[in-house]
Amino acid sequence: MTSKTMDGYYYHEPVGGPFMRVLRFCLFAFLSSALGPSFAQGWSVYADQEYFFSINFLGEPEIREFDYEAEYGGTYPARVYFTEDGQSLYSLTVIDFTDNYYLSDEYQALPDQTDDAPVERLWLYDMRGSMIREAAKLQQQSSEVLYDAWHHINQVEGRQLVVTNPDQSNTYAGFYLYDKRLYFLKAVAPVSSTPPGLFQQSLSFIDNEGDPRILLLTSEGSIPRAEGSIPLDVCTNR
Repeated sequence: MTSKTMDGYYYHEPVGGPFMRVLRFCLFAFLSSALGPSFAQGWSVYADQEYFFSINFLGEPEIREFDYEAEYGGTYPARVYFTEDGQSLYSLTVIDFTDNYYLSDEYQALPDQTDDAPVERLWLYDMRGSMIREAAKLQQQSSEVLYDAWHHINQVEGRQLVVTNPDQSNTYAGFYLYDKRLYFLKAVAPVSSTPPGLFQQSLSFIDNEGDPRILLLTSEGSIPRAEGSIPLDVCTNR
């Protein structure tokens, strides 16, 4: 909703207002009652203040660290969080591009691979292209793409993808690049199961204190939403 302040500025009321909180609670209650006690039991919010996110997981997730090899040759620290429930798998992978890898010897030792930029710029290509690259890999591994569209979660834009796998299970994926990190959600479930909305829509970005970051999606990307009003041209590009 867009409202006008007394000083003539327009602002968007936060999505997480009282109405939305009630709506989400009602939706959760409906799903819990419709799908049985086992659906709600075991789900809890998991928060990681090192990588600044929170998400719903079915139980305490296992965590594994690995080195992510990017498209242009850079290697980045990454971590995958995952839980399993019968034939279903829930995972969140975070690839961390925050360090100054463009100054490392690793890139400097690579030959030029592009015509429009020196080697020193390849770190940027690796980071900005990571979302499309991982989505393409998932598509290539699937037997059918059911859904592929732009999406945003908590005012951070990204991409949602649903595919059918060769074993006839479905993968529900979300890719979000925020603050020099790629967050890659993936839920794999039997085709007959209910789409894993409690997991897929629960990602939130938090600050150093563990509180949700209040963001605003603009034509220039996601920016912190300051207290008070937002000029109309920032919100609507007018």
